Amino acid sequence: MRYYEHLFVANTRVRAFSGWKNTNCMVLATTHSRSQGMRLPLISGVCLIVMSLHALAATQAQRYFDQGMEKYREGEYSLALNGFNSAIAAGMDVPAVYYNLAVCYYRIGAYAQAEANFRQTARFPDMKALAYYNLGLVSIRQEDASAAADWLHKSQQVNTDEKLAKLITAALAEVEGGDVRSEAEELAGGYKWSGVIFASAGYDDNVTLDNTDLVLVSGQSAAVVELFANTESLLSGNSDDGLLFKGSIYANINEGHHDINIAELDGGLYLAQNIGEWRNEYGLSLSHSTLGGAPYLNDAALRLSTDTRLSATLRLDLRLRVRVIRSSDVLYEPLDGTSQDIRIAGKWRPAGDHDIKLYYQMYNNDRNNLETATRYYSYSYTSHSIRADYRYTLTSRYTLRTSAEFRTSNYKDENIEADGARILRNDERIRLLLGLDYRLSRDALLGVKYEYTNNSSNIDRYDYISNFVLATWMILY
Repeated sequence: MRYYEHLFVANTRVRAFSGWKNTNCMVLATTHSRSQGMRLPLISGVCLIVMSLHALAATQAQRYFDQGMEKYREGEYSLALNGFNSAIAAGMDVPAVYYNLAVCYYRIGAYAQAEANFRQTARFPDMKALAYYNLGLVSIRQEDASAAADWLHKSQQVNTDEKLAKLITAALAEVEGGDVRSEAEELAGGYKWSGVIFASAGYDDNVTLDNTDLVLVSGQSAAVVELFANTESLLSGNSDDGLLFKGSIYANINEGHHDINIAELDGGLYLAQNIGEWRNEYGLSLSHSTLGGAPYLNDAALRLSTDTRLSATLRLDLRLRVRVIRSSDVLYEPLDGTSQDIRIAGKWRPAGDHDIKLYYQMYNNDRNNLETATRYYSYSYTSHSIRADYRYTLTSRYTLRTSAEFRTSNYKDENIEADGARILRNDERIRLLLGLDYRLSRDALLGVKYEYTNNSSNIDRYDYISNFVLATWMILY
């Protein structure tokens, strides 16, 4: 991770309660270069240190503002937030307080709240260009190049400052031109790897393997450990039109239930290509999994994804995956076959603190199924799922998240039971989640979640209810 700094002078006017006050502000511009290598300066809130807001000097709001500035200078951005928020609560309504609040949120990685306060700053005519520029940087941090370009163009349209104009032009060149390598990567002649690592531990009162391939219910409780990591790297071209590698590894370990411990390794090549307002990605991946420590399944998958922004607050995301599945052991040959799934998602951000996502997914597979001398088990089915996710930013460090999902699965062939009864299996599953995340830093967080699952089937052995509590440590790199 690298930090780039730039210092220049800009003329702004800050509106105090009693009227307009001209100030000549030093602007310290700093930003953070991550996986995309953006070397763009964030115009920091220190530019809005108002040296003489005489009209506010005797007010409680001014005292809160001064406390916020003191903590800001010390680099205590989370504490500075308390001062600026208290100043607003006490009646302060000047661009300086919203701007500095936005910068503090940006510094600690709370981009949704940074966005909300830069939008507030943009209410003041003389601050529009600066606020729009920083909204572009927020969108870059949120990996939304399309929105970043929109904000930067808006900034360009209303800006009259020569030095800000140069920054806008440089930012647009990198966002739209795809030249997003960091200085270190340019020196190395390659591209930085980026990704995420999860390590989780918890407790499940009914340990169950329930994925698209198999349902195994233990009926017993156990401690659970989950490990997950993924990574990606741009191999050639740029993020709008280039070749990427993506890979991941996952492991689920259940104490005392070795037979349903599962692990999976996945890797593939993906071609990124933008067509108009649509961001597209096409990929081919291979995966291998183990069950109970023994070889389980291999599959090859064709993946297609596309997304576009429908409005300033709404994004549409479409994904398609086609798999060819082959078992690694004769024991699992009934699972050999093909599968197809499509997912449609709408992502809505009505306000800076709220994030809502709605999903529909259809999954279909055709398997060999299992036939014995006296019984027949169907593994081929079609399922339909709907899910709603909601995230609410409580503070700069705490985020509440909830999720609700309903899935119905209809099997294609009748099961033949030991007594000769023929049953066409149908399952319905409800899954509810409540979680709380605590952000340790820009790139790390701790989270805890409670998950309730209720699967109801017309074949009793597939009925189960599970209560699952999990604590997670996550880090971005």
